[in-house]
Amino acid sequence: MAAADTIKSLVKLGVLIHDAVSGKNVDWATFLNSADYGTIKSSVEGLAGQLGRGRIDGTIQAINQKQLALLAGRKIEELSTDELIQYSKLGNIKGKLLNSAADGSNLAVFGQWLLKDALPVLLDAAPIVIPLLL
Repeated sequence: MAAADTIKSLVKLGVLIHDAVSGKNVDWATFLNSADYGTIKSSVEGLAGQLGRGRIDGTIQAINQKQLALLAGRKIEELSTDELIQYSKLGNIKGKLLNSAADGSNLAVFGQWLLKDALPVLLDAAPIVIPLLL
């Protein structure tokens, strides 16, 4: 799975879970045994199953490479405004992935991280980052 596909899967999974818990105070143990989760379980498990630590680490490496390519031997302050925005959005996603529970093996921890920490950053940065990683 390419880095762009990993970002897309994280966004899809985050939105899917967000919609299922929207407006509710989420106790993950209860949610994972609820009818709300039951309706999305196969989709969640399918997407989460694609997001193991190896995929996340590969995405981090791809982001590092893209940031280096954007720099092209220059200092950050030498980048154009558009390049700075791209560099920053890549870094925002990388930061979330580095400091994450981004491993679909523990769905309660993963879901909490995805909804509370990662999804807001992903929704903001994905439209810029995904084309960069293709």
